[in-house]
Amino acid sequence: MNEEDTVTEKSQDSFWAFAQRMQQELETPEAILARYTAGANELEHAVAGLAEPSLELSRAVGTWTIRQIVHHVVDGDQLSSMWILAAIAHPGCTLALDWYNQEAWAQTLYYPGRAMAPALALLRANRAVIGGLVAHFPDAWERSVLTTWPDMPDGYERAVGSTLLIQACHVPWHIRQIRETRDLHRV
Repeated sequence: MNEEDTVTEKSQDSFWAFAQRMQQELETPEAILARYTAGANELEHAVAGLAEPSLELSRAVGTWTIRQIVHHVVDGDQLSSMWILAAIAHPGCTLALDWYNQEAWAQTLYYPGRAMAPALALLRANRAVIGGLVAHFPDAWERSVLTTWPDMPDGYERAVGSTLLIQACHVPWHIRQIRETRDLHRV
C-alpha cells in the first residue's frame, strides 16, 4: 500500500475519489489553473508555525511524516512539470517513466532529513513558471504526451489540462493529511 491509498478514520477515500469530487468544483480551465497556482501558498500555510520536531509526526505508523508529505508533493510537482513541458514543447512525444517509484524516491532522495524551505520555494516558483507557460500558449491545455510505465508499456495519452487538474487536487489531498496529523498530535 502506498501513501496515496492510506486510509484513516477521517479520510475514507482514495486520492482518485477525492480528485473526482474536486473536479466537480473546478469546472473551467481558469478554475483549475487558479487552484493549481494557489497550491504553493496553501501548502506553506498548512505547515506554517510547525517546529522541527513536529515535522516528523505522522498520522499513523507506516504513513509519511509531514516533512515526507511536503517533499512528495514537491517532487511530484516536478515530475508533472516534465509532462507539461514535454507536451508544450513537443506534443505527441513519448515520456517513459520507468525510472519513477514514489516509495523509492522517498528513501533515496532523503525525504526524512531534507529541509522544507527550499522545497516550498521550488513549488512556488515551479507553479508560477508552469502557470505562465500554460497561459502563454492558447492550445496548451489540449497538448499531450504518450506516457508509459513499466506496467503500462503501451502507455496512455496525458494532456496538459488533465495533468494540471491532478496537481490542483494533489496539494489539497495532502494538506488534508497534514491537517489530520496536526489535529491528532495537537500541533
